[in-house]
Amino acid sequence: GHIYYNLMNWYHLIGLFPGFKHNKSYMEGMMGVRESLPKDAQSLLVLPEAASVGERTSQALLGLKMAGRYLRLDSIVDEFKTTFDRHYADWNKVQFSGQPFEELLLTMRELENLFLAEWKAPIINDFFAMMAFGTLRKLVQDGCRSSAEHAMLTLSIGRTIDAGCSATA
Repeated sequence: GHIYYNLMNWYHLIGLFPGFKHNKSYMEGMMGVRESLPKDAQSLLVLPEAASVGERTSQALLGLKMAGRYLRLDSIVDEFKTTFDRHYADWNKVQFSGQPFEELLLTMRELENLFLAEWKAPIINDFFAMMAFGTLRKLVQDGCRSSAEHAMLTLSIGRTIDAGCSATA
């Protein structure tokens, strides 16, 4: 199957964080984007101007919050899974066939509010996965150069590579 993203929204979101240049390429790599956003299309993004001292302070606080979320990631995910499973079990029992359209629409809105409001854990997890994958990819590209793609594939299936970027036994 295919997953389709509204990439402009993702670029805008990544643009809110410091390090847009690196984060953009990390996001593109994680999503499997084949071509980077062209320079002329980047002009359509509404990105923050150079940060003031107050904004830098806010960014530093955001960095500390994200570090805290990283340290608590396992418990955040466990809490999300528990909440999701409970709501899913309740809603999975509902018989939707035969319900009037208006009632289905109200149910859809209720489900959106219920599930999307709690969708923080997957977003936080995806952010950290993106950063880890992007950092690993950059390190491998810098260290392995011509064999970087092969080295990344080797690492992605759980094998290790040696200093010469070859798979180890």
